[in-house]
Amino acid sequence: VEYFLQEHSNLPRILDICQELRMLNSVLDSTPYGFSLELAATAGTGNYLSLEGWAAEHMKRDSMQFITALMTFLDARTAPDALPAKPRLSEESVRAYVTVLLGQRAELAGELKVTLAHVLAQVAALYPALELL
Repeated sequence: VEYFLQEHSNLPRILDICQELRMLNSVLDSTPYGFSLELAATAGTGNYLSLEGWAAEHMKRDSMQFITALMTFLDARTAPDALPAKPRLSEESVRAYVTVLLGQRAELAGELKVTLAHVLAQVAALYPALELL
């Protein structure tokens, strides 16, 4: 995590190391969601991980905490003022994460529902081809 925090461009190298050591799932399960969501998105793009399946599993295991972390992550990564700081998430990664969130839409209430609407609006603006499923 520290290597990533020093330089966000280190993420592909971190993924390579995890793959070489066959520890990707262990690393994803043992790191904070902010980092694991980044690493999982990169792994999903490289076909090292079924991103939607991974996210759905975490949703079952740790529902509200994962939903909150995922929405915070997507909000930060799709905010118009945050775009130059990090590389854009792949459309496939965003689709997988949004699919998992939409599957939980009926379970959300209050502030989480408002946050989801806000995140979906940002995603729609940045990824118009997704048409929000």
